[in-house]
Amino acid sequence: MCERWLKATFFGMAIICLGIPSLFSQPPQGGPGQEQMEKHFVQLRANMLQKTLNFDDATRGKVEQVLLESQKRQKEFFAQFQSEMMKLQEEEQQKIRAVLNPEQQARFDEFVSMQRKTMEEMKKISQQAAEPPTFPGPKGEPMQSKPEPAPAKKEKAKA
Repeated sequence: MCERWLKATFFGMAIICLGIPSLFSQPPQGGPGQEQMEKHFVQLRANMLQKTLNFDDATRGKVEQVLLESQKRQKEFFAQFQSEMMKLQEEEQQKIRAVLNPEQQARFDEFVSMQRKTMEEMKKISQQAAEPPTFPGPKGEPMQSKPEPAPAKKEKAKA
């Protein structure tokens, strides 16, 4: 029972030490719909704030601008954060390897490789889930967002 707990604890710590930093090992790949998705997210936030705070369209425009600027700064910060995480992860792995014997180093390298592959698969799944859905356009070509309903026809006033 105790040995089982130790193995589970070691595995959990290995995932935390090796797996989580791997999430930050490569910058996110910007797909064709990423910018549109980011703008859509800003619009959703602005909608929520407008409904909650009941401000006019002029204020909404200013709020959207603040949200866009903030989003840009957050992306820049995250890119820098990723770079630092990569450095920390590599330093950590070098220090761990230095205290292991050759057989353990080989098994550690295999473990790190397995963790990287797992994290890359998780990234792919995450990116696929984050892509906006496509809907067929008027001529069958895909559109990136849900089509707007056709405008209602105005009835001619009868005299």
